[in-house]
Amino acid sequence: MRIKPTGATVIHPKLYKGWRNTGVAFEFGEQIYDQPNRTHGSYVEGVMKKGKDKGIKKEIRGYWIDIVNSPYVSLGVDCETVSSTRECRLAAAPRLAPRHGLTRPHPAPPPAQSHDEFAEGLFEVQNKGTGTEQNRHHCVEVAVYNMLAFLWEIETGAPYSMSKAHDIYSGLGEDASDLTNTQAAESDVAAAAAEGGESLRPTTEDDRRQQALVRARCIVQTFENVKVFPMKGGVDGLLAKKQFHGLFDVVSLSAGAAHHLGNDDFNSILKPNAAVVVEAAKFAVMLNKEQEAEYDSRISDMAEARGLRRVDLAGAERPAMFTFDRQA
Repeated sequence: MRIKPTGATVIHPKLYKGWRNTGVAFEFGEQIYDQPNRTHGSYVEGVMKKGKDKGIKKEIRGYWIDIVNSPYVSLGVDCETVSSTRECRLAAAPRLAPRHGLTRPHPAPPPAQSHDEFAEGLFEVQNKGTGTEQNRHHCVEVAVYNMLAFLWEIETGAPYSMSKAHDIYSGLGEDASDLTNTQAAESDVAAAAAEGGESLRPTTEDDRRQQALVRARCIVQTFENVKVFPMKGGVDGLLAKKQFHGLFDVVSLSAGAAHHLGNDDFNSILKPNAAVVVEAAKFAVMLNKEQEAEYDSRISDMAEARGLRRVDLAGAERPAMFTFDRQA
């Protein structure tokens, strides 16, 4: 295994070994996961080695999916930071409108971009150059931070930001409406006191209710026009059906599906200027350096054959994802 050479030192060996031995990952806080996830069970054809059915082919139930790479690479090895230079944000979260039909206006939050000055600290390495280097945080904490960021932006329309270094929960409760209500209430109370009257500002409970309404409307806006279509069949089936031709703005291919990029009909399902995101082999720990380089080279060759232009950081060493666009 070559977890450290991938750059994912934030995956602690104890967490990785625990997952390999038990199949349990992402335990955090005081949570204890002691129940198996039976949805991961599946069947494959095998030959019985003993018993009365010895030598007979049967469907064998078991856990036949990934037991090497770990699920930690999905959300636990990266997050948006101030220094991240992602050129291709494929989607922007809906913005919270200045007014929502409430008794007083709420200012729109700033554009959704990474501005968390403390996010870099999640990857801080202590004791550098001593031979006893250690990450201050681990992949589960990064994953929790990412989930908080996703849910926060859905609920408030603004990016999540920690208010204190190394405390992933410190940004909770500090959204734009909280700060606006607090500042407005303080100024209103001061003005009323100066005039000898009473403040007309709604009570704290009223503020909470209005804030809840703002967040609820923001969630509705976030998922407006979002539809989920369960589909059966593989990518080859999509390419063969006319109803999918020119339909997709973005296509994302995992490492296990990257070979579809080599299909001559792949472009038929893309809209003009569509984006194609392909998982690289950076975190495929079972591959050696030569195999990883060969895989990445093959992805580039297939994309070039499809007339796709690479738009991510082409000069970046060992990217985790390749991003291409279709030139109209």
